Amino acid sequence: MALETEKTVIGKIVKVSERGLVVSLSDDGIGIVPVSASLSVETMMERFSSGAQVRVLIGAQDESGSYTLSIEQKPMDADGAEFDQEFARLNHKLTNYSSPQTTPPDSSSEGPSIEERMEEWIAKAEQGLARLRKNRGKRLSEEFYNNKE
Repeated sequence: MALETEKTVIGKIVKVSERGLVVSLSDDGIGIVPVSASLSVETMMERFSSGAQVRVLIGAQDESGSYTLSIEQKPMDADGAEFDQEFARLNHKLTNYSSPQTTPPDSSSEGPSIEERMEEWIAKAEQGLARLRKNRGKRLSEEFYNNKE
């Protein structure tokens, strides 16, 4: 069954070549998104990779049986535009972020270092675990647990 021209379908990119994107159109055939002024080979290689899905518009079929395709450009919805603006804002913040200057730890700094606090916490956790283990036998042997009335 031949594909209808001017219809939009989803295809799978087979490869990115010098001629353009080679796209598999399920069982119905193969098509090529040709290189153009607006979509150069370099742009295709940056934006697309083999195995990715792409929405294409079916064009004319040539004598070899492959279709000429074009990438469908959908108008951006409000949510997409808002997402892109937020992404750009965050990207700008991350790009221009400078880390705060930290002073090396010395003996005059206030409070224990993070390593010291972690070691203290681990010691407390080990002490609590030891108490639980020590009293486990006592708890299990109490009459409350063994009473079968």
